[in-house]
Amino acid sequence: MEAKDSRLTFLQYLNTIMLTIIGIFTTVIFFMLTNVKEKQEETAKELLRIKTIQDINTGNIQGIDGRVKTLELNYLDYIKTWVDQNYLRKPQR
Repeated sequence: MEAKDSRLTFLQYLNTIMLTIIGIFTTVIFFMLTNVKEKQEETAKELLRIKTIQDINTGNIQGIDGRVKTLELNYLDYIKTWVDQNYLRKPQR
């Protein structure tokens, strides 16, 4: 009878220790997941900011590209003359 009681007491202590360890692990995992979620939200905000800047830059580049194409079409002869007058050409071999 006393052996059963000591074994039962040992199992109760073992059960308490195991439940404590599981509780600690659960708490640590909860805080880690909370931290990951917060960082993921920050990353999502940063990606949205970068995408907005990229869209603005893409629009600006398209505008500049259109202006350059217009200048090239309208002033092609002038540009050729200016380049010929302002740059020395290397002799051809």
